[in-house]
Amino acid sequence: MTFNRFGHTIHVLTLRLRRLQMGYRKLSEREAKWQPRKGLEGPFFYPNGRVAYYDPKEGRYYDPTTDFYLSHDEAAELQNQVFDLLKA
Repeated sequence: MTFNRFGHTIHVLTLRLRRLQMGYRKLSEREAKWQPRKGLEGPFFYPNGRVAYYDPKEGRYYDPTTDFYLSHDEAAELQNQVFDLLKA
């Protein structure tokens, strides 16, 4: 697409407005020790500081700090924390 100067300015302003409407939040700084792991998806960082990886073979989230899989209720609670933070 080619725009004249005026059309380009409107296009840029439209893109900026879309970014403002969508918004984002930076949850926390990520520690270098949480790296991708073979066979797992993630790491996923949660507002309470917890980190989890998703294991597609097990169909569950793995917590590397405890070396256990999260229960489905624990995983749902972590996801709800993210949703609640994004609503605010």
